[in-house]
Amino acid sequence: MSGFNGAMDGLLGLAYQNLAVGHEAPVFYNMWAQGLIPFPVFSFYFNPNSTVVPGGELILGGVDTSKYSGSITYVHVTVQGYWQFLLDSVTVCGTSICSSNCNAIADTGTTLILGPANQIAALNAALGAVYDPTTGFVSEIYASST
Repeated sequence: MSGFNGAMDGLLGLAYQNLAVGHEAPVFYNMWAQGLIPFPVFSFYFNPNSTVVPGGELILGGVDTSKYSGSITYVHVTVQGYWQFLLDSVTVCGTSICSSNCNAIADTGTTLILGPANQIAALNAALGAVYDPTTGFVSEIYASST
């Protein structure tokens, strides 16, 4: 597979069928249709300290309740292509980034945050990030404990 420089086991697409090459049913849908998974959900866990213990997990058909506290809120997908949904609002460090009907896409396959220019500028400012117009990228930022 071109474009990958490191070791990898593979790439698993979980988008909707209309985005799949040849409109083939993604593996997740095939598993549900064949009764191989108990629920039509999938979940991810990303290790918050991967420098100490690498890894994470993907669960097809459920969730690992030991990986979170509280309850899960399920939302409707608004556009069946990517996993797009609406957020009531987005606030970071007390700064309103989007005040209503904020579109979002859950995508584990990217490191990018995309959105309207004014909202991304507000997000960068709230996080203390610096935009570099030469490269089009934002400088690295780290969460503080305050």
